[in-house]
Amino acid sequence: MEIQTEKKIKRGLSSKSHITLMVDGPEEYFESRKVVLLYFLEKKIKGIYISFDNSYDNIRESLEMESINSKNLLFIDATGASSEGKKEECVHIDDPNALTNLSVQLSHYLSKEKREFVLIDSLTTLLQYNDEPTCSRFLSYITMKLREKGAEAIIIGYEKETPPELNHHLNKISQKIRV
Repeated sequence: MEIQTEKKIKRGLSSKSHITLMVDGPEEYFESRKVVLLYFLEKKIKGIYISFDNSYDNIRESLEMESINSKNLLFIDATGASSEGKKEECVHIDDPNALTNLSVQLSHYLSKEKREFVLIDSLTTLLQYNDEPTCSRFLSYITMKLREKGAEAIIIGYEKETPPELNHHLNKISQKIRV
């Protein structure tokens, strides 16, 4: 990843506002995710990683391969895939359409322990399972809830796969950074 791009992401993160990272391809996606996680986790800041895209087991394996210590992360696996054995650091949502259940779980864990950021991975996959108005309402609710708790939302998505109306809505609720 270009140093300029990394600086742009870190500048957005340091603004303490909700951000949406719009990427062009898989390489930018993985590098952006890594920059975001390292930004917070190297400072020992606790967060929540909501995944619609990859199972908890796959994410943990990927983070371990990248030498990213995830002990300050709570995972919400919304892929519908089950993990081997119950894990204290992971909550499973049975279906990527179960956004109400996900919202309840998120609220519970935000109230239980201070978490300063929530990474939503990925907008593109969220849109595969839910229609655009549902995604828009869900993201509005999440960003409002996080604002109340003093936490930041970081949403990652592929620019070309985000409908124009949702893109417009994201501009209203977050700072958009093109990577």
